[in-house]
Amino acid sequence: MQMLIAISNLCAAIACLVVAIRLLTFRRRNRRYRPLVSFIAWLLINICLVGSVWLFVVGISYLPLAVGIALLSVYLAVRSVIAKGNVALLLEGALP
Repeated sequence: MQMLIAISNLCAAIACLVVAIRLLTFRRRNRRYRPLVSFIAWLLINICLVGSVWLFVVGISYLPLAVGIALLSVYLAVRSVIAKGNVALLLEGALP
């Protein structure tokens, strides 16, 4: 039971790091600047970085919550990689 919780915490922490790194490496190129989307991206980066550190250090000891957070983190990581770090596409739901 404890091993499954530890694996869930590790998966969630790594997924949060993937989201933060992908959002940090986004290249805007010729797209227009949207302050609200930039602020939401900044919030996501900070939440993911703090969350990954918290999951590495403290972790979650309740199994259903640990698994749920791990699944949501992996889902967000996959979506952010598909969107190439474009938060506007994540918010619009324009991805398949």
